[in-house]
Amino acid sequence: MEDKNNEIIVPGFVAPVISVQQALQAYQIKKDLIDKILRGPSRENPNGVDYGAVPGTDKPTLKKAGAEKVISFFGLHPVMRDDEFVEDWTGKDHDNEPFIFYRRTCNLYRGETLLASMSGSCNSWEKKYRYRSGERKCPHCGKASIIKGKAEYGGGWLCFAKKGGCGAKFNDGDPAIEKQDIGQVKNADVAELANTILKMADKRALVAATLVATGLSDYFTQDMEDFIDGQVSEIKHSASPTSEETNAEPRNLCHPMSSECVKFAAKTWNISEPEAAKEIAKKKLGTRIEWDDFVAIVNCGPEATAE
Repeated sequence: MEDKNNEIIVPGFVAPVISVQQALQAYQIKKDLIDKILRGPSRENPNGVDYGAVPGTDKPTLKKAGAEKVISFFGLHPVMRDDEFVEDWTGKDHDNEPFIFYRRTCNLYRGETLLASMSGSCNSWEKKYRYRSGERKCPHCGKASIIKGKAEYGGGWLCFAKKGGCGAKFNDGDPAIEKQDIGQVKNADVAELANTILKMADKRALVAATLVATGLSDYFTQDMEDFIDGQVSEIKHSASPTSEETNAEPRNLCHPMSSECVKFAAKTWNISEPEAAKEIAKKKLGTRIEWDDFVAIVNCGPEATAE
């Protein structure tokens, strides 16, 4: 079959836009970029500057610095825009716990041609932002320099001077010391991380768009910190059905606490904590809904395109 421009058109066949020789040249250029320009792990910097190894993956992870070099090398320029955001500074809509969420889209252009458009998100309920390491602080000087006193010196607690403390001593059982929260505690200063969370969303979108626009996904992966960790389990309900429910026509219901909904919430809003994902699923999806309605939310909502 031929069209009016005398081009051969084969139904069901998409012809390549470049030759095999050109594809091989492009492959070599990408290899040279990685080997000669980007800086990976070294003896001086085991973590790498532009990309680094991540345990559990067979590909190195591309970092923000590397993504910026790659788009410069290919003559691309990024344009960032807001997709969605939540700034609940007081926690009034999230059980009195502040919640900050940003979803950003990175559009990569070459001249006026859009080559890739990818989204990235970050929120304050991700583990590294939601919690901090709680340490005992001295009630006098406020420094986190409290240590346990040695038994031969009377025991108790000491604000250790070598850790910057004031030298104050406290008895065993002193509630001012022993009732302080230690270990993993919720971050009371989430608002201070707003800019960090926004920049992380930008970085995730930038890296994703770079991999797509330049075809480097064969060599690199997204940061592993961007993926969901932890186990998600379904809550089992043991309440006995009523006679009305028993005799009712079977319905294909989807509970917001089901593994499907929780996983969907975790992926869509980038929630790394399973319990947080359950809360978000409950708030976003409400009570039990028809499975078909849930599928419609997944397939038709703006969040459905999130990766």
